[in-house]
Amino acid sequence: MSTTVTTPGETFGSGDYAIHVPSQTVHNIGLMEERRNHLIIASVVTVAGVFLLGFGSVARPAEPQGDLKACPVCAEMIQAAALKCRYCQTDLPESFHAPKDAQAARPPRAPARLTKSQLSDMEQLGITHVDGYFHYSDYVYDSLSQAIIHAKAAQRA
Repeated sequence: MSTTVTTPGETFGSGDYAIHVPSQTVHNIGLMEERRNHLIIASVVTVAGVFLLGFGSVARPAEPQGDLKACPVCAEMIQAAALKCRYCQTDLPESFHAPKDAQAARPPRAPARLTKSQLSDMEQLGITHVDGYFHYSDYVYDSLSQAIIHAKAAQRA
């Protein structure tokens, strides 16, 4: 598209009073300005794209998530020091906070006296009773009710 316009020469009037307007070339300033604006915008967008592409490919490595543990109920990753799961709002057992070697070092307790219905519930849910503690998955519970609550919730999830 051309940004210049050539006007034809014209004569106005006749005789001694006639005026002759010669042919002229007019530069369309508005069209030139619009083209320049488009060029500037395209340049800025190109520089921004190169900038984002350059910094986007320099991704930082993900931080290690060593202080996260899976919730024993909903299996979402939560902070190891959490007292309550932020996803399922369940109170976490004491065994959740203790490291695995500390759980293994618990002093044995006297075995609990369990009824037949409690034993059948434990068998259905996969809860074991060792050294006076109740075990479900990788967690150790002080009471059977805690273990049953978390086992049932884990089966629902």
